[in-house]
Amino acid sequence: MIKKDKKYCLDCGTEISYESKKCVPCYLKTVRRTIPVLFCKICNRQLGKSAFYRDKKICHRCSVIASFKRRGIIRKRNFCSCGKEILRYTKNCKSCAKKGKNNPSYIDGRHLEKIKVYGDTFTEGLKELIRFREGYKCKLCGCPQLENGGKLDIHHIDYNKKHSEPSNLVALCDSCHGKTNHDREKWKDYFKLIYEQKSKI
Repeated sequence: MIKKDKKYCLDCGTEISYESKKCVPCYLKTVRRTIPVLFCKICNRQLGKSAFYRDKKICHRCSVIASFKRRGIIRKRNFCSCGKEILRYTKNCKSCAKKGKNNPSYIDGRHLEKIKVYGDTFTEGLKELIRFREGYKCKLCGCPQLENGGKLDIHHIDYNKKHSEPSNLVALCDSCHGKTNHDREKWKDYFKLIYEQKSKI
């Protein structure tokens, strides 16, 4: 058998088993051409890899506007109701197009059902006020809101969802809120006793 001499890469010195002077990674480093980052001279947006726009140093949007100006076409700018600029053949921007009834997950009247159950006074602002009053801690176990994994639940002491007075509301963590769904009379008396003691102090 004829023993072949070992070959090594000229740049990094790793052993190579083929007829070449360099290994594949080192060869690609020398061959690969790095494309410099260029920006549009009008709007300062980063240009893509298209050679046409890179040579002109202008982005596609600015080149279209410039061609309209040369031909004397006045381009009308369209805006969405939220203030974002939109294309001339669309009515709304992407975010507004999927709001409310236009959203594929929309179920007609779902939010109205929630208002019927809880009433108009049980708002996010009221919930946040109760959390602040309790020091962002669970009233039963003292678990802070950060450890709860989300916002603290607001529990109705008398279990009447339409009675949303601050005196009837208490902030609880997920596990404690689950406990209060059993043996309701016991929990009613417990929370009433706590707030009666507070009022005496």
